[in-house]
Amino acid sequence: MRSSICNEPNGELRRLWTTIFGALWVAVFVSNGFASTVVVIKVKSVSVSGSHHDQLPKGLSKGDFYIVKDKLINLTEQFGDNAGAVVGRDSQTLRFTTATTWTMIGTSTLPGGKLFFAGHGHVSAGNLVGSILVTGGTGKYAGARGTLVAGAGNSPPNTYNLRLP
Repeated sequence: MRSSICNEPNGELRRLWTTIFGALWVAVFVSNGFASTVVVIKVKSVSVSGSHHDQLPKGLSKGDFYIVKDKLINLTEQFGDNAGAVVGRDSQTLRFTTATTWTMIGTSTLPGGKLFFAGHGHVSAGNLVGSILVTGGTGKYAGARGTLVAGAGNSPPNTYNLRLP
């Protein structure tokens, strides 16, 4: 005699298989790195040192580069510290590929590890315009991906929008 579970097209057997299939799908999804945690970090970047290397021809041109080092200050309470606390540092090299286009690479050191970033863009009305991607990290930021949005001004806000595995 067959159980009524097997005879019902929408019965318990279907629910059981749906549950098992769903659990397997989640297990595969998570193990393949598709699941992630979203983290947003907001800091203010205050320049500590910087240097400009002007290549010939004089003035902004291909090959010119800037090396900048900043301290990072909490804009909000995070990392167990209040707003206004120094929580890290960053350094970046911005290189002009033409008089109006640029590339950038850099590292931010924050509590728990480092973040690596790279970007590119152009100059518009005297401002650097472009995108900066977070390309990886170490420690608690290992495998991080996302964006770094740098504000304007002498001590701009930096917002890291991260996806962590």
